[in-house]
Order: sequence, then C-alpha cells, then structure tokens
Amino acid sequence: MLNSVETAVIEITRYWGNAPVYIGTHELAYYIDQSPELLDRIFFTASELSLTVIPVINLDARAATKERLLSIAKIYGFKICIQARLGSHPIEGLASELDVLLSTYNIEREMCDLIVDAQIISDDSDVFRVVANELPNLNEWNRVIFSGGAFPLDLTKLIIPRNYYLPRYDWLAWKGMVLLTQQENPLLFSDYTTQHPIYREFDPGVIPNPSASIRYTADEYWLVIRGRALRPHRNEKATSKERYLQYPAEASLLIDLKEYCGPDFSPGDQYILDIAAGNGHTGSPESWLKAGFSHHIAYTVHQVLALQSALVESREEVEAYIHGSSH
Repeated sequence: MLNSVETAVIEITRYWGNAPVYIGTHELAYYIDQSPELLDRIFFTASELSLTVIPVINLDARAATKERLLSIAKIYGFKICIQARLGSHPIEGLASELDVLLSTYNIEREMCDLIVDAQIISDDSDVFRVVANELPNLNEWNRVIFSGGAFPLDLTKLIIPRNYYLPRYDWLAWKGMVLLTQQENPLLFSDYTTQHPIYREFDPGVIPNPSASIRYTADEYWLVIRGRALRPHRNEKATSKERYLQYPAEASLLIDLKEYCGPDFSPGDQYILDIAAGNGHTGSPESWLKAGFSHHIAYTVHQVLALQSALVESREEVEAYIHGSSH
C-alpha cells in the first residue's frame, strides 16, 4: 500500500503540475490504522516533489488522524481543508459541528477551505441551498466547495440497446443555489464526473463484465449510449471481439448528435472522433471512462466559468442602475 500511494502522488505531480491539489485520506482509514506512517509518507513525498498540497480533514476522522494531519500541515506549510459529508452529518447541526472543530484545534476560517459533500443527489434537490442558508459564515472561509454526485451506481437498470438522458442533479442543485444565494465569496462546484459518488470495491472472486457504453456530459444531463456486455454469455453466438466493435459504432452515432462538442473541445472528444473514424482499435472500458472524464471536466469548467461571468455582469448592471438612479 505504501508504495502504491507514493506512486499515486508521483502521478499527480506528473499530470497536475504545481496547481493546488486536495488530498483526502479518509478512504484509507483502515490502512492508516494498520500503518500510521502512511500519512507521513504521503505528504513527505508530496513535499519532496514540490506538489502544492491541501490536506483534507474529514469531520468523521478519528481525533488522532485530525491531529496528525494538522501537524503535517504545520510542518510543511500546507493549507488545510475540512470536509463534511452530509450523509453522516445532519444539515441542522453542521454549523455547530464545524464551530466545535475549529475551536478545538484553533483553526481560523480565513486560513481554511471547506468542502460540503452531499455525496448522492438523487433527485431535483435543493440540498446545497439549504446548507448555504444553514451556514452563517460562508464568506469567512478561504474557499467553500459544494460537492455531490448523481450518476447511478451502474447501468444495469438501463435497457439495451438505447440512448438515455440522465439528469445531472448535482450540477442543477449547485446552479440553483448559486443563482439564489448570490454570495460575495464564490461558492465552488465539485462532482464525481460520470461515476457514482460512493466508492465500491469489487468482489475479487467475481470477474466483472462491463458493457460497451459511452457516458457523455451535456448541459443538464448525461447522454448514455447503452451497449451490450463485452463478454458474451455461454448461449450467445457473438464473440468478445464483435462486442468491442460496439464502441466505434456508438462513437459514429455520437459525433452526429447535437450534444457532441467537436474534437477540439477536449482530448476525450478527439478520442471519440478517432474511434469513430475507424483508426484500427476500439478502445476499452478504461479508455472510454477516461475519454468521458476528459470531456466532463472540460464541459463543467466551461459551465462554471460561464455562470460566474454572467453573475458578475448581473451584479455590475445592478450596481450601475443603483448609482445611476441616485443622481
């Protein structure tokens, strides 16, 4: 585990450069309990590589882990971030829980980021707006990030073969909150891309049989082009090679749809065009997930920037009107 974690930090440095990166260790709690030095090695490696790290302290973490992360941040001069997962912390008591944590460890809001993670957002929810109204000091934090995910656990409930349009409830919840609250300190957005927000470890005794499906982000929904399983069942005549040929066919379908953003939009979009053009390979579940992540991140960044720009222009117009009408 130690070597794999250090390798992951090196990979982050390779692809992320010097941009700030949040490193959360809550999912490693079991391994940290077994090997307490794991925390130190993660952040020592990051420091040695000059990676701009922000350790994430989960509200659910054990006191010893919180104290060690704060100590590590002090040693290496890292900023810190607190993460509150709404699944285990009622919204009504969140403000007081954060106050207790800040007071206990003498943390100032101005020097700390806050992640409010709703995790699963399964309907047209206003959860982010409710949280924003419950937390009275949002403008005092260094950054406030609202996070959540709405992509299903898997695609097994989607009939084969068809196109599906799955609502991006996470994006809609954040967008609605931002438009209504109009905070001075921008409330940032984070999601789980085209993945389910709850990490699930597969049974090592079960060989997975993923489908040849494409997940593609659009304005307020995900387009899912649902394909068949890549490994045929015993009584089926198709071969695995034939099943992989679904990918080029689906890519050809996608590039002709209004949702497709063109090859210059992201590396993932270029990948889609390459496969559709029949360049000799079909891709794999892993490569198609990567293409979907690439497109999703580019698309969501465009959306966030466009909305924030519109809000700034709106405020300027209101202020100009107020000043103009006062003369």
